[in-house]
Amino acid sequence: AQAKGPSPVKLSLWRNGLLLVMGIAHALIWTGDVLTVYALCAPLLLLLRNRSWKFLITCGVAIFSLAMIQEALLGVYTTDDALRAVWREELNTPEIELLALSYVSDAFIRALGMMMVGMGLYRHGFLMNPNVTSKVLRAAKAALAAGIIISGSSLAWVMSQGFTGPAIRLGNLPNSFITIPMTLSYLVFFIQWDQQSTGELVRRVRSLGQMALTNYIGQTLVGLSLAAAVPSEWISRTTIWLSILVLLGAQLYLSAAWLKKYRFGPLEWLWRCATYRRWEKLHRA
Repeated sequence: AQAKGPSPVKLSLWRNGLLLVMGIAHALIWTGDVLTVYALCAPLLLLLRNRSWKFLITCGVAIFSLAMIQEALLGVYTTDDALRAVWREELNTPEIELLALSYVSDAFIRALGMMMVGMGLYRHGFLMNPNVTSKVLRAAKAALAAGIIISGSSLAWVMSQGFTGPAIRLGNLPNSFITIPMTLSYLVFFIQWDQQSTGELVRRVRSLGQMALTNYIGQTLVGLSLAAAVPSEWISRTTIWLSILVLLGAQLYLSAAWLKKYRFGPLEWLWRCATYRRWEKLHRA
């Protein structure tokens, strides 16, 4: 941003304002939108951009912890009937309204916390010049192993409770506790893979990430189209998983093929043009 103009702060606000518009448009067709959450968190992150990496990571973890506190406090309201009412958008009691609001606030709390941790890692320099030492790799493996044990135990407990509303909410507490360590372990493994591998798959994964916005919106459009076209009796966990794998494979192939000819994904290019208010070169030389 700083290389493009004299006011990087204004440019960032404008860019995230555009993201907010895209997020609102996306939310009109899919209630699970995250672009709106990211865009609304951005101004606060902008205010904290000059703070130390230790401050950012510490505050990020503290903010993320609020989601666990909220989860524990509101577990008592999460009955089976209340959950059904929330998903059906039948907000007819104060308790159900509070439960619905908690899911919205949970998304913002978790996103803001994780984004602050990420910004802290950026300020530290780990994301710009990552050095995956044997010590870092051992820590990542330990975090992943602990996460598998904790999340697996949590799932087993929820199953033993019959997947009741309170069990689902309270059973998510251990998962939330291990989320940041597991996320960081995934990050370490991906960085190591990216640094050491020269194969076709890693190239395609890079392309997938370069077109993240296009692929994200594309997943929604494909998913909603399938939901409308496929008979309800055909829909099961198996068919959903197969659809996910097929769509992922298609996006891995198409993203790499697209970026061989073009510099940006379609939506990334439009977002960039709107950000700088000029037509950006799309075709590769």
